[in-house]
Amino acid sequence: MFAFAPTTGCRQYPEIEVNASGPPRKGSSPNGEVSGLVDAHMHHMAFEFLGGRVHCGRPWHPYGVPFALIDCPDHQPNGEGAILENTVSYGTPAGRHDTDGWPSFEGWPHHASLTHEQSYYKWLERSWRGGLRIFTNLLVENEVLCELYPLKSEHAVRTGCNEMASARLQARRMHQLQDYIDAQFGGPGKGWYRIVRSPAEAWRVINRGKLAVVMGMETSKPFNCGRRVGTGPTCTRTEVTRQIDAFHRIGVRQLELVNKFDNGFTGVAGDSGDTGAATNAGNFYDTGSFWDMDKCDPPRFPEGDKPTYADRAPTAVYHNDDALVGNGLKLRLPSTLPSPPA
Repeated sequence: MFAFAPTTGCRQYPEIEVNASGPPRKGSSPNGEVSGLVDAHMHHMAFEFLGGRVHCGRPWHPYGVPFALIDCPDHQPNGEGAILENTVSYGTPAGRHDTDGWPSFEGWPHHASLTHEQSYYKWLERSWRGGLRIFTNLLVENEVLCELYPLKSEHAVRTGCNEMASARLQARRMHQLQDYIDAQFGGPGKGWYRIVRSPAEAWRVINRGKLAVVMGMETSKPFNCGRRVGTGPTCTRTEVTRQIDAFHRIGVRQLELVNKFDNGFTGVAGDSGDTGAATNAGNFYDTGSFWDMDKCDPPRFPEGDKPTYADRAPTAVYHNDDALVGNGLKLRLPSTLPSPPA
């Protein structure tokens, strides 16, 4: 038998500082009016994206920041091995970046970096203390790029790059982060990161001065429902209903019905330029068909009224997944690709 005895003089274990003070604002009552900021689109568990081998670092680690914010082993010694990162950031696989990570952060975080962790939980805590009240985390995966990308982790081999298996893993990671933060704040239920399953629950959480975390999902084949030329959807109504129920049980409350490729539910709006050409090739790889786009008929209005919206054409507006997936596909698919439809 043994017992623990308190001591003094221990060196403080390193951790990133929040650098914010004061209690977070709470509501006047459990159902009172609330105010604050909303982050409606985040991929906080993307360290498991593409089999967990393309993302460097993670938003938390049981042993803290020295183990969480490190570069990928294949990026050493000077970033030349970061083929996808270099292509995304510099337009060529032959790029470089400083691989130190924590504590110097000489090379990353950086706004142009899409493969390094930039949402460590202490930084999220700082945002919450500064006014963030709702945080929507989208479970994300792309089966096509996962299959084509040469780096595979053990869990990617086990799941076969299946998007729903990756989404379930990321949902478990969200609960593990919640448990980890609880442990830092005194035990189960005491942390500021609270996964919510209804607007009423989110309202109560915010009024308690905590962060309401909404679990969403953004994949190209939601519920394994893809599309193939000649056969149509790769799912049945029964299978989709069963999976919707299963993901609802684990907490998913928001859904992006389409991401990069046509699926059994709908078709994509498309990307522009080189990214559009690459994702169009990925669409062919996955479905057996390139995009078949057409402009929508103009909306009809009573005489004298003017339209208040316009058809959505492929856009060049920057989005991190577009660049990441598009450049990844360019590395793995033929260079002669059709341009997106005009």
